[in-house]
Parts: sequence; structure tokens; C-alpha cells
Amino acid sequence: MHNKTFRALSSVYGRIDQLLFAFPDSDKDQQELETWYRSAYKVIPQHVRFLVIAKFEGARETIGKRRERAYIRFIREFFGNISRDAPFERMLTVILCNKSEFDGTIRAWVQDPFMMLESAAGIPAILEQVHFRHARGVTNEFGAMYIADLLAAVTDSVIKPFPYKITGGKILVGDNYLLVSDSLLKSNREYIQADSPKEQDQAILEAYRVGLGVQDIIPVKPQLDRHPILLDHIDMFMNLGGKIFENGRHKELLFIGAIDEDSLFGGAGMDNPDVRALVAALDGLEQFFAGFNERGLEFKVVRIPLLCERSTRSNDVPHLYSYNNCLVEVYDRFRNVYMPRYYRDDARGNNYFAAVEARVERVYREYGFEPFFVDGNFMAVSNSRGSFHCLSKVLKRSHTDARSWDISYSHRSLRYNGSRRSVNPTMVRDEALPPDVGFRSFE
Repeated sequence: MHNKTFRALSSVYGRIDQLLFAFPDSDKDQQELETWYRSAYKVIPQHVRFLVIAKFEGARETIGKRRERAYIRFIREFFGNISRDAPFERMLTVILCNKSEFDGTIRAWVQDPFMMLESAAGIPAILEQVHFRHARGVTNEFGAMYIADLLAAVTDSVIKPFPYKITGGKILVGDNYLLVSDSLLKSNREYIQADSPKEQDQAILEAYRVGLGVQDIIPVKPQLDRHPILLDHIDMFMNLGGKIFENGRHKELLFIGAIDEDSLFGGAGMDNPDVRALVAALDGLEQFFAGFNERGLEFKVVRIPLLCERSTRSNDVPHLYSYNNCLVEVYDRFRNVYMPRYYRDDARGNNYFAAVEARVERVYREYGFEPFFVDGNFMAVSNSRGSFHCLSKVLKRSHTDARSWDISYSHRSLRYNGSRRSVNPTMVRDEALPPDVGFRSFE
């Protein structure tokens, strides 16, 4: 039986209430991220509480409260929380790691080190990989554990240990299912004693199913032999979008990146071997999910542009600039998506990617979403194979109370008591649309 107490926090369902960021140690990282931090502050709705992890140099007993308060104020000003041009003052909590207690390095990548869980009563929990504390977002051995402890204290979360590797950017969570990078699952084989790799994989799937409290787990297996690391983090080329009613059945929306002539730049053409391999891998994933139907779980696959920079030099590794690396919230009458904006001047000083961005926006609007773009130096950030989703982590969602939904889990059918509307913070459009959004209850 799966975990009845906690389940993984959905990547799509529920209103975003708390977001985690990091204030990196490096001056270079701070300069690259300042624009997007301030943009996120203005674009993300005012009710969302920001939590910022930062490290203060110096022993706590020697800092003095005045210096500590000044540093916290500096970080709040960095985010634009208290400044003359701030549109409002949101709830922003600074979590200080003290050097005398934590000698690691704070980096901006907060998505990967742990997973968030929630209980049926709305109690948050942090799923911590107890044996693998060297995480992408923190460089010392115990960094992820130390930060998880601080975060739990601030957010009143419980900590649940998990004896296997987890990476936030390699996992997408629906209502009662996971999409998980196959490379992440296989990286745990060495910790499972079994007679065959197949039995190892079955044991790993069961551990994930129980530990993250879900019913179904779907391994994501991109068939990419050339530079496979490009499609290692699945949040760089796919994202969930809630439910859609199609041909008399409810399906899960799945947006998958697509490379074409308009989204390819850098000199190479569509006949380049690296580009052909990426296109084939992404097309293969579309075919797999479009044909997926197990226990009533089906997907509606929608393709959106995936920017790909590939020069004509044979030794260059392609760079992907992803609109899939985003935050999504589907709840009540709302469908919102928050995406990174990529910018490069063309010959006339306009954004080279404006036409591609407009295509992305049209696709999301077609499926009832209100798209929002966050400005920032995401071209530079994406060279480290990450973007907006990788630099943030949803800690808490609300409006996921299953009592407002009439649900039959076995057939994944539901009735929603109301019509859906696409909204933004200043405008509501009242067109009535099919009842295509919903959640299943805890079992």
C-alpha cells in the first residue's frame, strides 16, 4: 500500500503559497541573478511568501544583532522587497546559515536537494536523502541536511528520511503519479541487493512509490546517445499542465519541448547530427506519452518551442533554453504559468526570441493558461543546464482540498462544481469552459 500520510507536493495542482530561493555566495552569481530576482518579485502574486536562504560570514556570537539585521535588510533590498520602486512589500523571510555552523557554499540551485511532501491535513514535510547530502545546490557533504533542518524549523515542516537518491529537477509530480528520469532511478541500483537489474528496478520503483506516497510512477527515458546529459533533468524539456477533457475522457496535459527552424540558432541547421538526435529523442517522448494508457491515466501531449543553440563547430555541446523550466499552478478557476524570458539583441536592437516567445504564449492561452514571463539573465544561467524552475522551489500549495471534488480514482473521472476561468491579477475573463481541472483525494 502506498503512503497514506504524506504524498509528494504536486508540480501543478494547487495555488503556490511559498517559494524558496537562495542568495548565492558568489558576487558573480549575485550580479547575474539580481534582475530576475526583482522581476520574480513583481511577477509572482503578492500573496506568495518568499523564503531566502543565505549565509552570513562570521560567528554568530561576534556578528552582533545590528550587523545581522543590516545584512537581512540588504538581502530584502536585493530582492526589491523594500525600495522606492517596490510595487508592494510581500512576506519575505531570510533564513541565515551561519559560517560557524555551516561551512558549505550556498548556490542558487534550490530545486534539487530535497522533495516536498504534504499530508491530507496540509502539513508540509521535507523528504531528505539522508545518505546523499552532496547536492547540486550545496557543495559540502552535510549542506542539504543542514539547510533542510533550518527550513523545517522556519516552515513548521516535519523531516522524513529517504534512503535513496532524489533530485528535484528529475521528478515531476501530478496528482497521484510521478514522472521520473530513468537515469535517477538507475543511479540507485547499487543500493539495492537483488538477483537481476529488473528486480533492482522494481524495488526502486516501489521505494519511490511508498516514499513519495503516489500510486503510479512513469520512468522518462529519452533515447539520446549524443550528449545525454542535455535531457537528464526532465524539467528542462517537459512540464505538466493539469487536466483536459478530450473525446469524452479526462487526460493530463503534458507540454514537451520541440526544436524547429525557428527555435534553432547558432549557425547549425536542422540536419546537424546533434540537432537531429535531440529532435528524435523529443519526438520519441511525444509518441510514448501520447500512446500511454495505464489504469486510466492518459496524457494529452502539447509541443512548445525549445530554444537550442548549436554552432557549426563539431566539439561544441548544444545549449538548451527552456520554457518548460517553469512554475505552474492550477486551482479553482486559475491556470497560471510563470516562465523565464530569454533575451538577445537582434540587428535592430529587439529581442531575437520575441517571435518564439509569442508562439509559446499562444499555445498556453489556447489551453486556458495565463502566461507570465520573468525577466533576467537566463541565457547565462541556462549554460549551467538550468533555468527558472531550477532556481526556485515551491514549498507549499493551497486550494487542493479534495472535498470540493467528486472523484472516482479507479477511472480517473471527476466532476468539478463550477466553470473554469483564465485570470490574471488585474483581469478576469468570464467565459465558461469545460470542467477539465481536478484532483484526486488521498486514499
